[in-house]
Amino acid sequence: MSARHQFSIADAALDIKVVELDHPKPTGLQLLEAAGRSPPDQYILLAVLPNGDFEEVRLAEHVPNHGAESSHSFIAFRSDRLYRFTLDGRQKAWGDPRISGSVLAKLIGAADHDKDIVLQRADGSEKIIGPNDHVHLDDQGVEHLVTRVRSYVIFINGKRKTTTKSNLTFEELIALAFENPPTGDGVQFTIQFTRGPEANPSGTLLEGQSVNIKNGIEFDVTPTNRS
Repeated sequence: MSARHQFSIADAALDIKVVELDHPKPTGLQLLEAAGRSPPDQYILLAVLPNGDFEEVRLAEHVPNHGAESSHSFIAFRSDRLYRFTLDGRQKAWGDPRISGSVLAKLIGAADHDKDIVLQRADGSEKIIGPNDHVHLDDQGVEHLVTRVRSYVIFINGKRKTTTKSNLTFEELIALAFENPPTGDGVQFTIQFTRGPEANPSGTLLEGQSVNIKNGIEFDVTPTNRS
């Protein structure tokens, strides 16, 4: 029995269906039919290359090679055209007139989950794209998106601070609160917070603990002397 070859075919939401075929290099038509995309001539099929770029595979074309291997990951769109945008300076093609922040997050991958996706507008303004936001690719011009390390604005003892960490420890909060933290026998710290994330909007942090944060969270870090 000949070996079966697996291919993953995602839709515009990047939900994946895995299909098996006898041929290691099927055509676009064979992949679309195997994935139940009918009629296949109403679809655009993009191969996902190892470097993250996309390459269109026409119905009669075989899947592209990269090195010694052929592509095994694809995205199928029920569409008759492609829309262009850039992500971190690299041009992308997409088969839907809009793309959501949640899909963009999947495209950049789990390794960059702590980064913001920023839409750079032609007038110089910017917008952070949240998971439920959409970028309209059918507007005039090419949309430009970049990723940046996410930063949080927090308040410690009434002072504005910024951090790129989404979780802060008891010790890190003391270091942020005081340039030279009080030391000596009997010195302890109490840390209370308000305006936190929905899962932990307020509370008290104990030594050795950490807390997830969001923009605007407020901390009171107080040194006390143990009597």
